[in-house]
Amino acid sequence: MVRMYMSSMEESMEKQTTLQVLLKISHVYLFAKVAAALCLLSMVFLITVEVIGRKFFNFSTLIADEYSGYLLVAVFSFGIADTYFGGNHICIKLVTSRLNFFVKKILDFITNILAFIFCTLLTWQCTTLLITSYSMKTISLTVARTPIYLAQIPLVIGSFLFTLLSLLRVFSSAKELFKTQNEV
Repeated sequence: MVRMYMSSMEESMEKQTTLQVLLKISHVYLFAKVAAALCLLSMVFLITVEVIGRKFFNFSTLIADEYSGYLLVAVFSFGIADTYFGGNHICIKLVTSRLNFFVKKILDFITNILAFIFCTLLTWQCTTLLITSYSMKTISLTVARTPIYLAQIPLVIGSFLFTLLSLLRVFSSAKELFKTQNEV
């Protein structure tokens, strides 16, 4: 009886700790969601100013194409982590729906490990690209002559958030796999 109480107490504490970690992380992903929304609104505003300026005032900002491209990359970079955090990515359940529960958990664990490896490599490459662009003082070939590293910062932040979340998913799927294995 005491052992059952202790194990349920440990599970309760473990759930609280997991919830606390997820709550702290959800604030980070809320920041990413807000940043993606602000970048999207900025992009819409910039393109609207360009269209109205050209149509009615024969005026061009000369930066709308370049900066809207940078903002699109920022929207994607910040949005992909939030989409993954919310579980809104596309899942193909045609094959997995026919598998038994334990095999699904194994497959989930393996795909999460592969996602983590991919995200780690992506973050490494984005960071290397950012450092190279900064050290070489690379600038765009447009009128604005924008330092390229400024446009690459959202890539590094977004890929890092994606990597962090994929690592948490590896731990979560491992925990579920071992829990399922102990029940079988």
